[in-house]
Amino acid sequence: MTVRWEDLRASIAQMLDDTARGETDNPSWSNDELKSYTNFALTAFADHTAQTKSKTYEAATADLSSANLPEDLIQIGPVWFPNRVLVSPVYLEPGQTFADEEVSTSSQPVGYYRWPDDVLNLTQAVPQGESLVLFYWAYWDTVEQDGSIIKIPKWAEEAIVWHCLSRAMAKPGVQAASLGQWKQRQDSGTPEHNPGRRYAEYCFEQFDAILARHARQDRTGWESRVS
Repeated sequence: MTVRWEDLRASIAQMLDDTARGETDNPSWSNDELKSYTNFALTAFADHTAQTKSKTYEAATADLSSANLPEDLIQIGPVWFPNRVLVSPVYLEPGQTFADEEVSTSSQPVGYYRWPDDVLNLTQAVPQGESLVLFYWAYWDTVEQDGSIIKIPKWAEEAIVWHCLSRAMAKPGVQAASLGQWKQRQDSGTPEHNPGRRYAEYCFEQFDAILARHARQDRTGWESRVS
């Protein structure tokens, strides 16, 4: 499922009672602020359910023995060699060495390891003219403009809105806005002296509650250990 950023923003503004945005040059929360809150929410949501992607690396002019991992990567999934051969992560104990010191198209074992963290190293090279396919779990694409499409599950839309509300109510200076929203004086000696902060906490609790009602994404079980 997908949702347009401008539609999600309208839901956030409605919940904030900030709907007269086109009638003032100084809304309580700017579009850029709401966009930032949404991107923060998408990053938090990815911890529970991430976007699934794939990337193909072509060994166009030479054998391929290493590749830069995508910047939006959270966790590596299946890695396919030519002919859809699944390769596995290689784990070495201190003092262990690979069967073959030089990486080639026939070296052993057949697998991969990360070093440094943003580089995928192969222990058997992909031959020139072939390709390597990386499937991975990724952060959700960031919101850039009004027409941006957010490709989250339908059930997650409400969770994203609640997370944005918690961020919005933590905005410095929001105390003035909250005075009108809750129709009370915060210096009047009532038990709740900062209803804005309490509401921010409530919103985050709602975000957590929605995620808890849905199974956390399973990112295990596809790999086998190579040592």
